[in-house]
Amino acid sequence: MTIGRPTKYQKKYCKRLIELAKEGRTIEESCAEFGISHDCYYKWKRRHPEFDDADREALPHRVAYWIRIGRSGIASKGKFREKTWQFLMMNIARWGQRQIHDEMPVHEEETVDQLRDKLMEIAKRAKKTNG
Repeated sequence: MTIGRPTKYQKKYCKRLIELAKEGRTIEESCAEFGISHDCYYKWKRRHPEFDDADREALPHRVAYWIRIGRSGIASKGKFREKTWQFLMMNIARWGQRQIHDEMPVHEEETVDQLRDKLMEIAKRAKKTNG
């Protein structure tokens, strides 16, 4: 006899997770859409290999979305909020603090062109790493 609530898990969530990632949505936003907690999300990853696979497939799409945002922000004539973008990348793309400082230190005197070049180099390395 099974005790507890029935699971909300449905295989269709795998496809939806990838769709949400392509829109740049976070894991937390996916949880909200599926009506589950963050803990439940990770339980699904452990219990449903296809969901774990979808999560792994979703990450490069999520990262690519936010890299495009960063690229367009750097290229724009307006003020690019590089610290905000770095914070998002640390949290959304799972970039560690060390990686941010090692790969993209930002100094007030840097030009937009210098920041754009750094971003492009990071994007190239991420593309090679993710396939």
